[in-house]
Formats: sequence, structure tokens, C-alpha cells
Amino acid sequence: MVNPPVQDHSRRFSLRRLLLLLTVVAMISAGARFVYVHYHRAFAGYEAFGAIWQTHDMLIHYMNNNDGDWPSRWDDLRASFAYTNQGYGAPDVNWLEQRVTVDFSFDPSGFTSADTTRGKPFYVLLLPGGNSNGDTQEANRRIKTFVLSYHVK
Repeated sequence: MVNPPVQDHSRRFSLRRLLLLLTVVAMISAGARFVYVHYHRAFAGYEAFGAIWQTHDMLIHYMNNNDGDWPSRWDDLRASFAYTNQGYGAPDVNWLEQRVTVDFSFDPSGFTSADTTRGKPFYVLLLPGGNSNGDTQEANRRIKTFVLSYHVK
């Protein structure tokens, strides 16, 4: 009796394994990218949050110690940095300067309560590129409230 020819399944089996391996690698890569992107966004959001609020605190501290005057540059805020850095952990003022934009041309002495009702948003504190988020809006609202309470009697 003659034995029937044996079919070679090793090639088909190898192709199946290769496809399975490629699928697993693709899924792991997609998952890693998803985690990286969302972690980066969350961390960048946390950095922006801390930078905005520390700068807010520095501005309020500066105005409290300078008869309500507004700083004219970042160097003016350096003295307020150490006082406000508890809890934020920013390495230095330069780090904040790269993450927050302050309108140093703002003049609080000429600011009145009527300015807040003219429909123009009050922004003296923004993210780089003039962007705003919920934290910048709230920080600006608090700065506006402070300026109005200090300058408008």
C-alpha cells in the first residue's frame, strides 16, 4: 500500500502566525500611541494649570505690594516668585514665562467698572499664542475683581 502524499501545512501555519504577530504588534503600537498622546495632553494641561495660577498669584502679590500698580515686565514679578511657589513647583520665572503670556501694557489705574460691561473680554493672562481655557478665564476674572476692588472706589 502506498502512503498518500503529506500536505505541507507549515507554510500556511507560518503565514497565519505572521499575520497574528503583525496584528498584535499593531494593536500594541496603537495602544502605546494612545497612552502617550493622552498622557502628554494631561501633563501639558497640568503644567498650564500650574503656570497660569502661579502667575495669577504672582500678579496679585505684586499689586498688593506695589499700591495696585501693574508690573511692566517679568523681571518685576521675580520678587513674588518664591512667595507664590509653594505647591506649584515651577523651577523659575523663565519657566513660567515660556508657558504664560501676560499683557504688561495693561494699566489698572485707568480701568473702570464700565470697562467690564463693554462686551470686550478682560484678558491680561493667556496661554502662549493668545489661547485661553477655563483656567485662564477664571484667573482673569479674579484679577479683574481684584483690580476693580483696588482701583474703583
